[in-house]
Amino acid sequence: MVSHRTPRKPLRRKLTKAVCTAAKYAGDPNGSAARRHVIWDTELKGFGLRVFPSGVKVFVFSYRDPAARRKRLLTLGRFGALTVDQARKQARSEHVKVSAGIDPAIKVE
Repeated sequence: MVSHRTPRKPLRRKLTKAVCTAAKYAGDPNGSAARRHVIWDTELKGFGLRVFPSGVKVFVFSYRDPAARRKRLLTLGRFGALTVDQARKQARSEHVKVSAGIDPAIKVE
């Protein structure tokens, strides 16, 4: 049986403390728990806030792995432990790494 789901448009807002505090898990309208709920920032491409069904909120950075060209989602930290400005600054530094051809998920010692 073929599913005729209509794709949802990504939710985009300028991430602020108020937006992050008010964010709630929207879930999948078809009842699937596997759907990611991410609010993407309008100021910095690839930066967003992921909201889990448990209510936990984490800042994420989406990018393409420079070597394999696969999409990746890097967790930057929890909302509350990081402010929006701190997380955005961290996402910018990860963006610079990706632009230089470095995969930020690989830790260099």
